[in-house]
Amino acid sequence: MSKKLRFAVIGTGFWSTLQIPAWRGYKNVELTALYNRTYEKAVIAGKNYGIDKVYADAEKMIAEEKPDFIDIITEVPAHEEFVLLAAKHKVDVVCQKPMSTDYASCEKMVKACMDNGVRLIIHENYRWQEHFRTVKKILDSGAVGKIRRAEFNYYNRGRATFANQPFLKTLPHLITTDFGSHMFDLIRYFYGEPESVYCRGLKTYEELSGEDSLVATLRYPDMLCTCAVSENTHNAMIFVDGESGTLEMDKENNITLCNEEGVRKYEKPVYPTYEWASHVYGYLPPECVSSIVDCNGSVYESLANNTVHETEGIENLKTMKIVYAACESIENNTVVSLL
Repeated sequence: MSKKLRFAVIGTGFWSTLQIPAWRGYKNVELTALYNRTYEKAVIAGKNYGIDKVYADAEKMIAEEKPDFIDIITEVPAHEEFVLLAAKHKVDVVCQKPMSTDYASCEKMVKACMDNGVRLIIHENYRWQEHFRTVKKILDSGAVGKIRRAEFNYYNRGRATFANQPFLKTLPHLITTDFGSHMFDLIRYFYGEPESVYCRGLKTYEELSGEDSLVATLRYPDMLCTCAVSENTHNAMIFVDGESGTLEMDKENNITLCNEEGVRKYEKPVYPTYEWASHVYGYLPPECVSSIVDCNGSVYESLANNTVHETEGIENLKTMKIVYAACESIENNTVVSLL
């Protein structure tokens, strides 16, 4: 890392307490200014991180600070407004997932950035968890042969999912849009683009507006992928059935490959812990926090070297298409084509 980049943050809520410290691990990335809709919260964040330049007007901040990029860490409904603002000022932008509140909004954001020559990178960090990277490498090696069926099962952490983010309670499709953006991105990362999705959701807590559990089936030309998210899950988080073998990852992130060469168990990654993230451990495991740090590093490398990032806006738009198709499927109880 050599080129220094200056950035400003829009949004100083819960996720900023992870995103900002994660950036600070990279010496060539400098945070220069903060904005928050509630100005007093930005002032508090400024004191916590030693940032003197705090703004009540995001456009004024961008115009005066002229950052190399802005990092949008607001709640999802504000993403479009601030991405369009960045595009207007021709400033590259990093934006938290999910990209926006509906697919049309996502398309508008991507188009605005492309039309203005602005980089839009979605901070989709889950694919930077090392155990998921290992699964990808094994699949790409052909060790299981042609894939026939795949499963992805994940836990929604129950009330902890929305305890720190009350806004999630108001979402009409909580788990499908919030965690589904992670899940469907990982499925695309592993297997490529599905041709259709069928999804059913279930609300298990009365205080929620939308579902917190789901089951989805994604159809590929020559394989099926099923997904399930609920408060509890069985031991196998990932299971892949191929013509030449099977791959399994359990909920402790242990990976086992079985094929004609025998059984191979992969060493489980040891993830670092960070003092600045101590307030979320127990809610988020170390691998989730570590992936935020690693994702930020990959974003820096991409921006500094002007290389294509794995989760550019135009690429993440494919994930958002599945997310909102899944929502449509839940609402209409129908298979939705993705072609």
